[in-house]
Amino acid sequence: MFFKRMATGTLTWQTLSKMALRVAVVIVASSAVSYIHILSILEAQTKEQLEKYALQRSQTETSLFTLAEDNLTVLKQELLRQLKERGEQDPREEFDRLFVKYKDGATHNRLENFDRQRQASIFIDDEVNINADVRRRVLLFYELAGLKQKIKVKKSIMLSKHSFHVKKSS
Repeated sequence: MFFKRMATGTLTWQTLSKMALRVAVVIVASSAVSYIHILSILEAQTKEQLEKYALQRSQTETSLFTLAEDNLTVLKQELLRQLKERGEQDPREEFDRLFVKYKDGATHNRLENFDRQRQASIFIDDEVNINADVRRRVLLFYELAGLKQKIKVKKSIMLSKHSFHVKKSS
């Protein structure tokens, strides 16, 4: 009943309606402005955090690649130095003691004296002509990979478990 009397167009009803509409518009507008402001602040913070993360990640990745490059350079120098020191002799006996040609035609480590936890795994495809040069190179890498503590360098070399693949020369 009260609302029926108010709805008849009294001055009070008109005033209250206009005030309620204005308050509602102010509340909606201030809520929208607050939402947009908070959203822009969150977006800026997220962008800033993402930029910091990307910069930090790129620096970490760069340092890892630099370390890997340094390690490969040291390993290459050591391989070349030791290849030169060993000369042209054919290490057939030592090679045959450590490796054997299996039924699939590929040459692998002999299982009876192979420790997967401490030694490099060797695989030489059956299409590779295993000559004195290949035997020297395989044995040298095998020794350097398995006995990394014998390499006297100031930088650490990551050589834990490697597979050395000799490919057919073209």
